[in-house]
Amino acid sequence: MDFVRRVTTDATPDFVPATDRIAVFDNDGTLWPEQPICIQFVFAFERLKSLAHVHSELRTSEPFRTVLEGGLNILVTLGAKGIIEIIKATQSGMSTEQFSNIVAEWLATAKDPRFGRFYTDLVYQPMLELLDYLRANEFKSFIVSGTGADFIRVFADETYRIPPEQVVGSTTVVEFRLGESENPRVGVHEERNRDDPDPEERGPQAEQEGLHGEEHEHDVEHHVGREEGRQEGRDDGRDHRRVQESLGQAAVEMDP
Repeated sequence: MDFVRRVTTDATPDFVPATDRIAVFDNDGTLWPEQPICIQFVFAFERLKSLAHVHSELRTSEPFRTVLEGGLNILVTLGAKGIIEIIKATQSGMSTEQFSNIVAEWLATAKDPRFGRFYTDLVYQPMLELLDYLRANEFKSFIVSGTGADFIRVFADETYRIPPEQVVGSTTVVEFRLGESENPRVGVHEERNRDDPDPEERGPQAEQEGLHGEEHEHDVEHHVGREEGRQEGRDDGRDHRRVQESLGQAAVEMDP
């Protein structure tokens, strides 16, 4: 609160114009839970089971067979490449609108088995209050996540009051095919993730920890248009560089 007071008090050394006030939040583990497993991975697993009923080849080819037979806990042991294959299979080959509808329908029915509550009910109330506080002080809040931006964008506006264009994360390449429906299709050629260059060196939990890497800083700079900023919050190296090198004077990373 002292930081916000300093940068919003006019005629003081730390004052920052409202147009330059940026706050950046991770999603998993900051705005909603990431333990015992990232919620998007739960969605991907449920989606894979559903697709396997239609596409029988998924039950015999890897890494899909291992995950389908071993269950959700096996998914996080695959390492980055295996998880990316699962995500490709479960959210490609359809229009962006179709994918958003599938995610929205899942979020409207799926519940966390521990609490028996919808996943969007598990967002952290103190963080919602922080978002409101920053908004009241004319900060523009962004979500910068290692997991899928398209997934988060489905619920970010309603849940956090953060519009889709202020969500930065891993994405699939979108291939535009104007046909009868004239809807762009989610591409299948490449998964643009936020992983480190050598994810397997980080061990099988790399994806569970988040697909963080130096591409974050480039993506934030691309979306926000800020350079050389300041950071408050978690300082574990990866967060520091993606915020420090990408945001403006009033940028603050809110990641407890």
